[in-house]
Amino acid sequence: MSEGAISGKQVWQRHECVSCHTIFGNGGYVGADMTHIVAQRGSEYVLNYLVKPPVMLPNRKLHHPGLSGSEATQIVEYFEYLDKIPTLGWPPQPQKAEKES
Repeated sequence: MSEGAISGKQVWQRHECVSCHTIFGNGGYVGADMTHIVAQRGSEYVLNYLVKPPVMLPNRKLHHPGLSGSEATQIVEYFEYLDKIPTLGWPPQPQKAEKES
């Protein structure tokens, strides 16, 4: 694990991100699973999201907590590290139920 990824994990822990988000299925379920967020959204999107956080839905006033540029860069490095770990399809994707005949 690189120093940047270690620092990013420390940012994740310091800001208690796990209380809302999951990694490998562990954590809170209010926010998105962050295991493969870099693959899904891209590093630059995640970085911008963390530095200039939007209003969280369905709330119209409450913003996602923001991070400094250096903290955001570190946590993105952590997410890039996580994205390289084989997860055998985790998190599971929703499937449509088949109709019974």
